[in-house]
Amino acid sequence: VLAGFWASVQAAEIDTRFDHFTTGFPLSGQHVRTACEACHVKGVFKGTPTQCGGCHNRSIAPGKHARHITSSNTCDDCHTTFAWTGAHMDHNMVTGRCDGCHNGRTAEGKPTKHIPTSSDCGACHSTVAWKPATFRHDNITGRCDACHNGTTAQGKPKDHPQTTSDCNACHHSTVTFSGAKFDHSGVTGGCSRCHNGKTATGKSRNHVSTSAECNVCHSTRNWKFDHNNVTGRCDVCHNGTTAKGKQDGHLVTSADCNVCHFNTTTFSGAKFDHSTITVSCDVCHSAAFASAVPKKSHIKTEGPPLILYTLDELKNCTNTACHIYSDSTFTTITTRRDSHHTIGGSW
Repeated sequence: VLAGFWASVQAAEIDTRFDHFTTGFPLSGQHVRTACEACHVKGVFKGTPTQCGGCHNRSIAPGKHARHITSSNTCDDCHTTFAWTGAHMDHNMVTGRCDGCHNGRTAEGKPTKHIPTSSDCGACHSTVAWKPATFRHDNITGRCDACHNGTTAQGKPKDHPQTTSDCNACHHSTVTFSGAKFDHSGVTGGCSRCHNGKTATGKSRNHVSTSAECNVCHSTRNWKFDHNNVTGRCDVCHNGTTAKGKQDGHLVTSADCNVCHFNTTTFSGAKFDHSTITVSCDVCHSAAFASAVPKKSHIKTEGPPLILYTLDELKNCTNTACHIYSDSTFTTITTRRDSHHTIGGSW
């Protein structure tokens, strides 16, 4: 189109006797060789446009093509009258987003390794050059470690806690990595990988001797022992080695501590339960442990023959351990021990 236009212009007869400078619109470049009637249609001189767009509208003369940068500039802001090519790009009057042109087709766009972001180019770059750019985290998309991987940008140091969490789970500032608020939720591996006395606080010198990981006894909130998170039996720790266990002379029982001891702060105030005892009564009911009880107080029959209740019978009153029978047929009850029982921890 341009070639045909300029060919017709140059083929036209040009009147060089008229001084166009006197009109306030001096001719230069390609305008000098343009025939008068190309602009002064039908010999009408008055009202001829003096702005580029008045003629360069793709009707009278070539104008902006479909892929031209969206801009409010007039042609001569960037182009000269000698040729369209070699134009001086002026971003000042460009409208729309930068990536409307900087899309890799119309003009150079983001490289394949560019940081993923929804921000427009002008948020970080100037119109003079791509570099140096002023980086902004505002509209970065995706995970931090997509860039903070030690290659594109600074990543985790070698002694960083092992975690699957993204950087911003702990590092809330985009200015510095320091001042992070630690979050245990994404940490992988055992506690002692960090809580070793070097990377983070570890076991104190007087700590209970144990190979268990910190979280078996401790919570992530503080070092104070928390029984709520303990799994398994009490005597796994309360064995006299890991933690305080049964003292010498403790009742012989296979029951776990919490069967009788309901307070995790102290062992005192336990509620005794005879159902867990594994030895005969007189092992405890002697002068050393509990009140001595004559065997005759556990008679089952008045006899003859004299029959005593067994340990299993005495553990459960529903087996009529409070009844004294007249003989070995156990059919006639002579006495009921209404005040003699083991329920509630007393006689």
